[in-house]
Amino acid sequence: MPAAPFTSLIFRGDVSLEDVDAATQPECFHDLNLDQLVDNVCANHQRTNLEHFFWLLPGSIEAIRYRQDALRQAAQPAVREAVTAFAEGFTNVRIGQSEEKHLRYDLQRQRVHLDTALDYCATVKSFAEQLSGVALESEAFDSLRAHVTDYVASDAFGELEADAHRVSAALAQVTYLLQIRANRIRVRHYEEHPDLSREVAELFDRFRETQDRLEQRPRRWTSGFGHVEAAVLGHVAQLFPEQFGLLANFCEKHQRFVERALGRLGREVHFVIAWLDFTDRLDTAGLSTCYPELSTERELQVEDTYDAALAATLEGAPVVTNDVRLEGEDRIIVVTGPNQGGKTTFARAIGQIHYLTALGCPVPGSRARIPVVDRVLAQFERQEIPDSDRGKLKDDLIRMRQLLEAATPQSLVVLNEVFSSTATDDALALAQRVLDRLLDLDCFGVCVTFLDELADDNPRIVSMVAEVDPDDPSVRTFLLNRRPADGKAYAASIARKYGLTPQLIRERVAS
Repeated sequence: MPAAPFTSLIFRGDVSLEDVDAATQPECFHDLNLDQLVDNVCANHQRTNLEHFFWLLPGSIEAIRYRQDALRQAAQPAVREAVTAFAEGFTNVRIGQSEEKHLRYDLQRQRVHLDTALDYCATVKSFAEQLSGVALESEAFDSLRAHVTDYVASDAFGELEADAHRVSAALAQVTYLLQIRANRIRVRHYEEHPDLSREVAELFDRFRETQDRLEQRPRRWTSGFGHVEAAVLGHVAQLFPEQFGLLANFCEKHQRFVERALGRLGREVHFVIAWLDFTDRLDTAGLSTCYPELSTERELQVEDTYDAALAATLEGAPVVTNDVRLEGEDRIIVVTGPNQGGKTTFARAIGQIHYLTALGCPVPGSRARIPVVDRVLAQFERQEIPDSDRGKLKDDLIRMRQLLEAATPQSLVVLNEVFSSTATDDALALAQRVLDRLLDLDCFGVCVTFLDELADDNPRIVSMVAEVDPDDPSVRTFLLNRRPADGKAYAASIARKYGLTPQLIRERVAS
C-alpha cells in the first residue's frame, strides 16, 4: 500500500504551523511545573519557538498514536542520525534566510541566498539517502520518506540543484587583483602576480582549525562586511558581468526554494530531537520513561512515576518513584499526610503524565496505562494579591468556579490545598462540594489536602497517604501508599528535629 501524502511528522490531521504559533500556554502549566519541564526540554533549541508545540495537543487517540509511533521511530539509531543531520542542516538554512532579510547590500544578499540554497539542496538530498535503506514502521516516517524521495527525484529539485551548482562554479572562477595605496583601492582583472594571500595562509596554518572542522562550518558572507567591501564587490561585478548576471538570475528564478512540507519539517524535527535528548538525560540518571498504553476505559495504572520537572533539576540526586492505580469506580485520589512528605510533588506528577500522554510523548514511569484527557485543570494555593479588594477566599472561589465550568467528564483535575485561607469547617464544606461536583462529572481528579475527612466514606474516592520512616517519623520517605488517612501530621517529631519543643526552647532561653 502506498504511503499517505506527507503533511506533518507530529500532527495527524489538518493542523497548520499557524495553528501552532497561535497556541497559548495552558493555565495548568505553572501549577504543575510543566513550564519548567518545557523550558528544560527546549533549552538547546532556542531559535525555533519550540514551546508552542507543547501548548497544542494533537487531539484524537489516532493523532496521539501517530505521534507516539513517530517518536519511537525517531529513537532508532539510523533514523535519529538522519533526523539530527537534517535538523542541523535546516538550521543553517533558516539562519541564512534570516540573515538575507537583514542585509543592506544586494550582491551580498544574493550570495547568501545562493549559499543557503546549496545548504538546502545538500541537506534534503542527504536526508533522502539516509532514509532510503532504513526499515520504517511509523505512518509519519513512511510517508515522509516517500515524499522526500519523490521530491529529490522531481524536475523542480533537480533544476534548483543544477542551477545552484552552476552559479557557484561560475563564481568560483572569479579572480581579481586589489591594488591598495593609501586610502585608494583599485580593482583589476587578475594577472600573473605572486599570490601573497597563499603565503599568509601558509604562515598561519599552524593556528588554523583542522580542515574537517573548517569544511563543516556553514558558508556565510556576512561577518565584517561593510561599505568598503560592498564597493569592492560592486567593482568586481562590473569586471565579471556574466558570472554575476547568473547569480542575479538565480535569485530571481528561485526566490522561494524551500518546499512547503520540508520547511515545516525543519521546525518539527526539533520537537522530536528535544524529546529524545531529554529522555536520554533521564535514562542516564537511572529514571524510566515509557510510552503509555492509551486507555479508553476509566482506568489508570502507572508504575515508578515521578515529577519529571523536579527530576530534571536534581542533577543525579536520588528520585523517589511511586505507583498509582485507579480502576472500576475509582475517580478521585485524596492525598493526605505530613507536610513536606511529597504530596504536592505526587499530584504534579499525576498532572504531568496525563498532559504528556495527551501530547503523545513518553511519560515518567516504567509501565503505564493512561486515559486520554481533553484537558488538565489545576488549582494550587496562591499568595494573596496585595492590591485586590476581593480577599483571598473570594479569589479562590472565583478560580474554582472557572475550573469547574471548564471541566468535562474527559478532564483531569488537580487540586492542592484549596480553601486553606478559611476556617477548617468552612474549608471542609467547600472542598466537599467541589469533590461532589467532580464526582457528578465523572472525571478523574487528585486532591492534596490537610482535611482527612475528604478521604472518608465514598467508594469512588481513593485515599493515599504520604509515609514517614517508621523508626524516625521526622524523616520523610516521599512514598505514597494506598490506605486510609490516619490524621497524623508528626509535628512533634519535626519540632524535636529542629529543637523547637517547649522544653528545648526553655533550655535555650535559660542558657
